[in-house]
Amino acid sequence: MAFISYAVAELPDPLKIEDSVIAYSELQLGMQRNQRYMQNLERVRLGLQTSPENFFYDETAFTGAQYVNLNALEFTALAGTAEALAYTTAPGTEMWNIVGGADDGSGTLVPGSETCKSALKVNEALIEQIEIREGDTYTVCDGSGNPVDTTVHQIHLSLKSSNKPDFTFYEWHPQAKYRFNRQCNLCTDVAGANAVAYHGDNNYILSTAQFALTLAVVQGL
Repeated sequence: MAFISYAVAELPDPLKIEDSVIAYSELQLGMQRNQRYMQNLERVRLGLQTSPENFFYDETAFTGAQYVNLNALEFTALAGTAEALAYTTAPGTEMWNIVGGADDGSGTLVPGSETCKSALKVNEALIEQIEIREGDTYTVCDGSGNPVDTTVHQIHLSLKSSNKPDFTFYEWHPQAKYRFNRQCNLCTDVAGANAVAYHGDNNYILSTAQFALTLAVVQGL
């Protein structure tokens, strides 16, 4: 057991959280659900086993704002970024780390052009059950008009003794249930292959390429 210290502007002494109760940590930027004061602000969502979630913002997130009224359990880094303060330090296994932005022409992100970020760590010590499921099977036509059967898959991570929603990752498919139906909650990397969309209550839809990468991570737990 060890405490992680978080130096934040709202408290005179560092906030301390015992590391074994941190269930997940998510870095967020760009998705509509992350808006604060009508701004897309980078933040970290830190989920504890039974206590409410904590949210951390960059040191400069509210620079120039005439008035800031943060809710309880919302904090601003005393120095640096929320990512360094609360995501990098969180225990757990990373399920994905996607950053979108401008392409320099060679498939590389232009520094400082980030338009979205989505990264998720889940503390494997607080996972009590892992299910890799086969979902629905659909028949679609390929480029030549030939019917092809496709079975979509799901990954379900049940959290141990937690009041937080379990995690479910769905494999993308053209059918309405499994496609990216809200672009405002989608983050795609510069190459356009890896993408994730948030569908509420810890449900995510992953592109085919990203699902395969995440599946390999989960199978290695």
